[in-house]
Amino acid sequence: MIRTPILVTFLLLVAASLGAEELVINWAVPLKNEFASIKKREFAAPLYRDGLIYVALRDGRLMVFGRDGRKAGERRFTGGFVVPPVEVAGGVLVCESHTAHLLENGSLRDRWAVAGRSPVVARPFSQPEGLYLQFLEHTVYLVDPADGAVKANYTFYGESQLSYLMLSQPVAYEDKRVFGFSNGQVFFFLYRKDTYGVDEILPFYKYQTGEIQVGAEKRDFYDIFSLLPGSEGMLLFSNGEAGGSIRVSNGAVTKTGELRNLTLKERADGTVLAYGEAGALVLAKDGTVERRLFSSPSFVTGVVEAGPYALVTEMHGVVSLYLSDLSRKLATVRIPQGVSNGGVWGDGAFYLLSDMGTLYSFGVVKKEKDQKILEKSAEPDMKSDSSRTK
Repeated sequence: MIRTPILVTFLLLVAASLGAEELVINWAVPLKNEFASIKKREFAAPLYRDGLIYVALRDGRLMVFGRDGRKAGERRFTGGFVVPPVEVAGGVLVCESHTAHLLENGSLRDRWAVAGRSPVVARPFSQPEGLYLQFLEHTVYLVDPADGAVKANYTFYGESQLSYLMLSQPVAYEDKRVFGFSNGQVFFFLYRKDTYGVDEILPFYKYQTGEIQVGAEKRDFYDIFSLLPGSEGMLLFSNGEAGGSIRVSNGAVTKTGELRNLTLKERADGTVLAYGEAGALVLAKDGTVERRLFSSPSFVTGVVEAGPYALVTEMHGVVSLYLSDLSRKLATVRIPQGVSNGGVWGDGAFYLLSDMGTLYSFGVVKKEKDQKILEKSAEPDMKSDSSRTK
């Protein structure tokens, strides 16, 4: 009789595929020869359009790169760039100091240019009636995008000193156009044509979001940092001192310190993403804080969403990859100096410009890691088949 030992074997097979995202630098191109001081931060974010990256520097150079990091063109302007290049129907619009230039498609030549008496301080705002340009001296131009002709303009005058070099992106609220200014005021403009068919932009509402204190040659200012339509009848704002909401129906202004120096962005689920000083928050449409997403000892300068991911940039030079809802950090890279502007996404890569003037391309690499627990036996002294006794 052949007796075969009963082999008691526990087969523990755990083959887990653990996804590990890594944030990698595809390439980095330094654009300056001199060391960039803390006082010369690069505020203008890059623009990605048709496979090209447009980069505008504070020294007045506009440079264009391909996706491989090779330079495709350069033009030098007399002024400097603080406002990022923007894409409009007619091409790429760049704002060099006090002049806006619409570049011809496929080149860096001007299609038209229009100048104000002081620097452009907000991203150009495209609406059906034309392009709105906002200048530092409390002036708004409405420009025809076809030829750059100024269709209408408005300037208000006051004794308040002008302060910051970049203000909120204007927004549309119902049939009004809303602008924030460097004295803490928010204007609602109405566009119309008069009885002779001439374009007009008229101030419809005006709100003061903070009290300007004057005394002993000291003034406190409330630059409007961000604007966003909120709940019905409400506009959310963030400025250099606090933030809050404006009740458009009765003019009531509610302020809260939670919204100090934050950028406001509407999310797909109807809530509001607020990021900037000390981290990122989720707000309800009425401006109340729903939850804190993450905290940061630095200033969060940009959140770029792309598919399942979001790239977060900070002024201390930390660049982080998150899930798109910012619920979990996946990877972090630290670069020299900081990032004072947001990045952009284009065809499989994130692009950003550091304060030092280096253009970076970042990619996301997902590596699969297999973890296996090999077969284990309950009889450690079990003999091999060749030594089995018959």
